[in-house]
Amino acid sequence: MNTILRIFFFFLLSLSLSHTHAQSVSDYIKSGTTKFDKSDYKGALKDLNKAVETDPNNTEAYNLRAQISVKLGDKVGAIQDCNKALERDPNYAPAYFTRGMIKEDLGDNKAAMADYNKSIELNSAFEKPYYVRGVLKYNLNDKQGAIQDLSKAIDLNPNYSLAYKSRGAVKNELKDNAGAIQDYTKALELNPKDDFVYYSRGLIRAKLGDNPGALEDFDKTIQLYPDNESAYYERGNVKFKLKDQKGACDDWFKAREAGIPQAEEIMRKYCK
Repeated sequence: MNTILRIFFFFLLSLSLSHTHAQSVSDYIKSGTTKFDKSDYKGALKDLNKAVETDPNNTEAYNLRAQISVKLGDKVGAIQDCNKALERDPNYAPAYFTRGMIKEDLGDNKAAMADYNKSIELNSAFEKPYYVRGVLKYNLNDKQGAIQDLSKAIDLNPNYSLAYKSRGAVKNELKDNAGAIQDYTKALELNPKDDFVYYSRGLIRAKLGDNPGALEDFDKTIQLYPDNESAYYERGNVKFKLKDQKGACDDWFKAREAGIPQAEEIMRKYCK
């Protein structure tokens, strides 16, 4: 083989190896993501370890491995992987988002807020950092700030059921009953199997005197989650207001058996 052909041969070989190398990393990440989604966290970790070994500068691999490590209880290792991703690319927004959630879980709210802020600064089109920052603001008693962030998350993703659910809860605490019902209703359009939202909307409807609507919501709550003892108690109250004393007593009995003390008291008065 002459010199020119030899050089060309090795050039093609290097391109082939480079392509195989990149494809292997992609395959490991894809396989790890699939296993992660199926809750096979140990299998996912093996794949991501291979991805990092194959390409030690792959920020996506470090970020995904951090998320897997959290599921396996290794939060320290997860933060280390986020840091490694950011060492390689200080503008990699997903790593700030992931690290922020870990820090919040560890109780370091100040550092978590800083990471969420940075993630949003780098990628303002991603709804999830607004959502988690909104929830953190709520937990820090900044309810108006929470509303703003949750609203932004909804603007970016109008089908974000969890954001409607959370914003509805904040509006409820702010005594915006109509706004809370509107958000809960939208959340249920997007996720009609969320028993907690039916229960929460039922409480507001009962408070506003919409007993038929409240009864419908508590019925649905119990259908989806029969172990919600509070729903039996609240449904009993609504049935009593609707003149269904026997139905009310039946529900209060179930609530009492589940350990709701108010049910015992009300049964003494109305259920002979």
